[in-house]
Amino acid sequence: MESLKDDYKLEDILLGAKSVAYESRNVRINYDKVREVSQRYSKEDLQLPAWDAPVFPEKLNDETIDFILLGNSINFAFNDFKTGEKYIHEYKGVPFKGAYGMWAALKGALDEGLPILDADYLENLSGPETKKIFDGANRIPMLNERVSILNEVGRVLNNKYEGHFYNLVERADGRLFNDGKGLVELLVGDFPSFRDDAIYHGKRISFAKRAQLGSAMVYEKFLPGGSRLFDEKDVERLTVFADYELPKALRSMGIFEYDAPLADRIDNEKLIGAGSNEEVELRACTIAVADEIVKEINDIKGSNAVNALHIDYRLWLDGRNYKDAKAHMAITTAY
Repeated sequence: MESLKDDYKLEDILLGAKSVAYESRNVRINYDKVREVSQRYSKEDLQLPAWDAPVFPEKLNDETIDFILLGNSINFAFNDFKTGEKYIHEYKGVPFKGAYGMWAALKGALDEGLPILDADYLENLSGPETKKIFDGANRIPMLNERVSILNEVGRVLNNKYEGHFYNLVERADGRLFNDGKGLVELLVGDFPSFRDDAIYHGKRISFAKRAQLGSAMVYEKFLPGGSRLFDEKDVERLTVFADYELPKALRSMGIFEYDAPLADRIDNEKLIGAGSNEEVELRACTIAVADEIVKEINDIKGSNAVNALHIDYRLWLDGRNYKDAKAHMAITTAY
C-alpha cells in the first residue's frame, strides 16, 4: 500500500509560541494581569468539558471516536466573513450555533442513516451532498474547503487506517506525542488539512489547533467511562487551542494589549491576514500566556493540579461572557 506520509514534522508547539511571544510587537502581555487571573482561577474548581450535549454521540465506542475526529477535520470558520452572522443548524428542533451547529448537522446526518463515518462515502462526497448535510438556517462558510477536506479524510483513512480514525487512535498507543507516532503527530503528518503552521521571522511555527482539540475531545469524552485513552503526563503536553475566542477573552481581561492598527482592525471587524505577523502573535501569545497561567496555578495549588485543557475551557467560558468584545477575523481553515 502506498504511503501518503511525506517529510512533514510537527515543530514544538509551546516552544515556538514562546519564541513568538518574546519577539511580539503587535500583541503585548501584561504579566501583572496574568498573575491576577491566575490567582482568581486558583480559587476555582476548574473543570473539563464533558461533550455531553445532544449533538454528540452518547456511547463510548469506536464510532464516537470516528465522529469526534471527523468533526474536528472541519471544525473552523462558523461566522460569515462579510456579515458576521453565525452559522445555525437545528437538531431535533433546537437551534445550535457556531461549531455546535456543525456538530448538530453531523449528528443529524448520522441519525438519518447517512454513512458519514464511512471512508468510501467521504472520499467521494460531492459538493451538493455536503451542502445538503449542512443546510440550515443559513449557509455554512467555506463549504468548498470542507468538501475538499472530507474527501481527503476519506482517502487517507482508506489508504492508511483501514477506513477509520479509531485505528489511528489505536496505532498511537495512548500517546499524543511520540517521535512522530503520537495521535496529534499522526493527524498532522498524514492529513495535510490538519496542518496548522505559519512562518514568523523566517521560522516555522506550529499550532496544530484542530489536531490538538480533536485529541483532547476524545480524551475528555471518554473520561466519565473510566477509559483513559492517554496517560496524564502526555495530556499535559497539549497547549490551549489557539483560535479567535481565547484572545478576545485575554484582551477583555487586560492581559493582552494591542498596538493601535491591530486594535482598530479588530474593533472595526476588519479581516487580518491568515499567517500575518499579527495573527501569529495573537495565537502564539495565547498559548504562551495560558502556559504561564497553568504554572502559576500549579505553584499555588500543587504540582499538576491543572493543565492546558482546564485553562482552555475556563478562558473559553470567559470569552463567551464578554458579549460586546470583538474577536479577530481571518479567513483560515485552522480555526
